[in-house]
Amino acid sequence: MKISTFLVAAVGVVTQAVAAEWPLKFRGSEISCYDNGWSVNGNSPSIFEATAQFCNKYRGRNIDKEGYPPDEIVELKTPQGHPFKLWLYFWSHSQDSVIWDSDLCIKLYQDVIQGCEALKGYDVGRFMGGAARPGPTSWTAGIDCDNSSCPRFRKRFEKKRNTV
Repeated sequence: MKISTFLVAAVGVVTQAVAAEWPLKFRGSEISCYDNGWSVNGNSPSIFEATAQFCNKYRGRNIDKEGYPPDEIVELKTPQGHPFKLWLYFWSHSQDSVIWDSDLCIKLYQDVIQGCEALKGYDVGRFMGGAARPGPTSWTAGIDCDNSSCPRFRKRFEKKRNTV
């Protein structure tokens, strides 16, 4: 009895911690917006086109049989016009969700991009990263900077490159 009470309490704490990371709702999706010191011009080339191409590239993929696709790195531009690499991911959090759902993938990317603009006040066309999901036990679509472009990692890469 004590073990099951502890387990229920632990699950409740974990659920609250996870829910705290997804404070925003937009068009039925839970979204989390990042601001890690970088941004891209979402219009050059279009961040919507890049995410839709990624989602459609693996349409219908059976993750149980074929595994997850490799990480997708796309190059956009900063607001100043400099190249900037983004990391796109779409992960399943349920053993029931094994077929890559391109339509859900596209919807979640649209929700996080437009939701962060609308709810966090991002400038139109300027995106600073984020993730969206329909719920905690389904899929998550996210956009973050690739390590070679991230300000928090760039110094480490340059240091390694100069010593090799």
